[in-house]
Amino acid sequence: MVHANPNHLLPVPAYDSDGYDQAVFKSLIGNVRPEIWMVVRPSFEEEYAIVLYRDIEYEEAKGDMTYPRKAIRDEWLLSKISATQKIWAWKDIGEGRSILDIKPTDDVVKDSIAVNKADYEKIISAWKVALKTTRYPDSKNMGLDGTTYQFYAHYNLFGQTWSPKEGLPLNIVNLGAALEDIIKTKENRKSALIKANEIANRIINTNPNKASNPTP
Repeated sequence: MVHANPNHLLPVPAYDSDGYDQAVFKSLIGNVRPEIWMVVRPSFEEEYAIVLYRDIEYEEAKGDMTYPRKAIRDEWLLSKISATQKIWAWKDIGEGRSILDIKPTDDVVKDSIAVNKADYEKIISAWKVALKTTRYPDSKNMGLDGTTYQFYAHYNLFGQTWSPKEGLPLNIVNLGAALEDIIKTKENRKSALIKANEIANRIINTNPNKASNPTP
């Protein structure tokens, strides 16, 4: 993977040569229609995603039902979705040989909390500000063991970084980790949300390319 530049995220490759990106996406994001997500791909541990999305369930369609159908559940969820085993692995085929064993899985653990989207608008804005910095690097320094982080924001903004040490890439990774803390925190989620908003403010206020209105 490419080392992080302190000022911007890197493009997500359009061509997935071994199918790993698609397998991770299908396993962790699937048919969810997210507002933002962060997919985390460690070298030696299971992949997981942090996703903010709207979950709508409609009443069952019947013969002459008028449309649009009535929603019987409509809520915003913040979720951590984790693979129980690595999606990327080496498979021993004998005689000292191994092949890549990559395939989507339904064997995931999902931990979700209901949230008020209005409380997350600054976080969404920061996510978009960070993703709008995405560009190709001047040089490619390849790393081996580490963690790849991929990001998405509605509509169709993508970017990635690898084991960042500083700057905007580290801040957006820390913002994703702060969202994970909100999910894990059982008693004081307000404090965890305040921390996430502080990181979001840092991204917005220190980014030289920030938009005047980053949330369309």
